[in-house]
Amino acid sequence: MAQSSCLKCGSTNFEMVRNTPKGSAFYYMFVQCSVCGGVVGALDGYNLGEKLRRQDEALRQIASRIGAVIDLPND
Repeated sequence: MAQSSCLKCGSTNFEMVRNTPKGSAFYYMFVQCSVCGGVVGALDGYNLGEKLRRQDEALRQIASRIGAVIDLPND
């Protein structure tokens, strides 16, 4: 299998770095070369799936306390 390498310097070492681009209201996680800092990709700075899972759990707890029935999918 081929090994990923930086397009700028050829290094095979990468890291995740949190950054808020100028003019952005949100932060992103940049996948960048750990040697020269060349960015090879960017991801949302938050894990939306995990956030939704925590909200579902909070809704279940609230519903249980007040005796309400809610229909949320179980993953």
